[in-house]
Amino acid sequence: MKITLQKNKSLIKKVLVLFMGAVAFALVTKFIIKSTEPDFLDVLLEDFKKDSLLNDKIGGYRSYEVNYNDYEAKSDSMNFKIVIYGKNKKYIHYGKAIKNKKKSWMLKSITDSIIEY
Repeated sequence: MKITLQKNKSLIKKVLVLFMGAVAFALVTKFIIKSTEPDFLDVLLEDFKKDSLLNDKIGGYRSYEVNYNDYEAKSDSMNFKIVIYGKNKKYIHYGKAIKNKKKSWMLKSITDSIIEY
């Protein structure tokens, strides 16, 4: 009986260490991704989440998706796409941003659409 209990404790410790390692890896990965993402994307996303008119049109905020090219983000212009998913519709925001002389991003063009799914 003691041998089985010791084996179970050892297995539980190993699983906990593995779980904590996986959580730490996920957090570090998320931090690295967020630190390389242009700041204006987060600002736009938060604005979309708070927009009550938009939320009414799409059936409330559920989740989002951001797409852009890393190579473009390192240059002076970048195309991007933000999709806000609601209950029954999704809001798609296509845009182009350019860097100004101070190396901060400015929106140059925007195309919006709401699609039912």
